[in-house]
Amino acid sequence: MSKSMLEQAILSEDGFNAFPFLDQRTQRTARRSSDSPAHEILSSLKDEIFFKEGFSYEKNDASFCEFLVNRKGDCLDFSLLYLFLLKSERINSNIVSARGHTLIKFNKFDEVLEPTQGTLEDSRIYIAERNISEKSIAQGIYLSDLNDKDIFAIYLNKKTNPLTKSGDFEKSLKILFRALSFSKRIPEVFYNIGKVLKNSGETRRATNYFLKTVELDPNFHEAYNCLGLCYLSANEMINARNFFIKASYLGNGPAKINLKKLNEHEAEIAGYEKRVC
Repeated sequence: MSKSMLEQAILSEDGFNAFPFLDQRTQRTARRSSDSPAHEILSSLKDEIFFKEGFSYEKNDASFCEFLVNRKGDCLDFSLLYLFLLKSERINSNIVSARGHTLIKFNKFDEVLEPTQGTLEDSRIYIAERNISEKSIAQGIYLSDLNDKDIFAIYLNKKTNPLTKSGDFEKSLKILFRALSFSKRIPEVFYNIGKVLKNSGETRRATNYFLKTVELDPNFHEAYNCLGLCYLSANEMINARNFFIKASYLGNGPAKINLKKLNEHEAEIAGYEKRVC
């Protein structure tokens, strides 16, 4: 199996070759015809991955190679696994993205498959968490095609989660800027850089990264809330209010609380000024 730049990069990053599993699985799999209906290919792959091989979905911060060993991983892990298996069988496919999620698209059929055990159409939680309308899903307009560099940026972004949680902001930023050197099309990378900078006290720098986040993804409600907080800390109340309102409109819970507190604070100040006058 010839390896793409992405595969080679991940193997180099993890330090050992975990792809014999994929080669063996391909050898044991009856070759599917690229002319088969998409739902038949999907059904066959799910049977192999989830039932025969015992994989299961779990949000974690492990590497792709660890995923192949432990059989537990997130949407990116599963998308990579599907991609390698499909391409090894000469079925043209790509990884595509919605915010916080990756999926597989059959290019010939122009159909999208949910790489985890759920199905996209039935996952109301998926829609609610990402503020993507069902109409957008039906039309596929929320999806963006990813190239190898985009996917590797997502992969590196994923690896910073435990570092940020533990407060190792310096190392987290180093990896995030490396992700940015691969691709400047992934809003989560800009958002996480903004969060690390904000938590480090660099609010003005953080603002620029949050603004870039919402430029790439106008529905990224967490970034709007963070922008509200950044402007609030700079005492720019009008901007803070506008971004809290935008985030609240998109369903962000913390923004609704922040907006309420801001309203109460301004009412208290107005009352104080009135009494003084």
